[in-house]
Amino acid sequence: MNRSITIDTSVRSLFVGVRVLEQTDQTVLSRDERERAERFHSSSDRERWVAGRSWLRTSLGARLDVDPIDIRFEYGSRGKPMIAWPQSSVAFSLSHSGSVAMLAIGAFAELGVDIEQRRGDVYERRSAEIVLSPAEIDWIEESPDPDASFLRCWVRKEALGKALGIGLDASLTEISLTPGTSRIPTGFRLIDLDRPGLVAAAAVPSRFQVAIEEMET
Repeated sequence: MNRSITIDTSVRSLFVGVRVLEQTDQTVLSRDERERAERFHSSSDRERWVAGRSWLRTSLGARLDVDPIDIRFEYGSRGKPMIAWPQSSVAFSLSHSGSVAMLAIGAFAELGVDIEQRRGDVYERRSAEIVLSPAEIDWIEESPDPDASFLRCWVRKEALGKALGIGLDASLTEISLTPGTSRIPTGFRLIDLDRPGLVAAAAVPSRFQVAIEEMET
């Protein structure tokens, strides 16, 4: 993950929005997206996926000045979605936790965001060890609120995995992203994006100055 850094002092906006995924129509979805939606066994999962995808297309269409249904996506080897048409420097990341979703859009080559609803009884060491480092596990178990600390590490780790296009890969256990003592791969920075009742983080290239702007939802 070592890479050289070119410092760019320009400020780039990261547009961030949060919304509840409610039932919506499928008019802006492509045919393959509508077919994918029909394959969901759970009606609630299907409605949330359609609502999230519709929000994504509508938001991108507004920023790219194109009809949302005309946007075409391509996917990396690990399934990371990217804009295939129109050609653009715009990147995006969409994450949801239950019925709540967060969307981030910005002119970054690599961008990842993750969101989790605050809740108790979520920390389980065996599961955490799959993607968290020993240092992160120690930090969680030494904290006064292991559940909250676990969610903090989890959203940071998943945001970075999305930015790298590898998801929650086992190689991420080699990286510690605990607040204040983070050893972040060269070329990235983490930004905490918490909202009331929500824990969230974004991973963006560190060569840019980043201005967070609230997206109209």
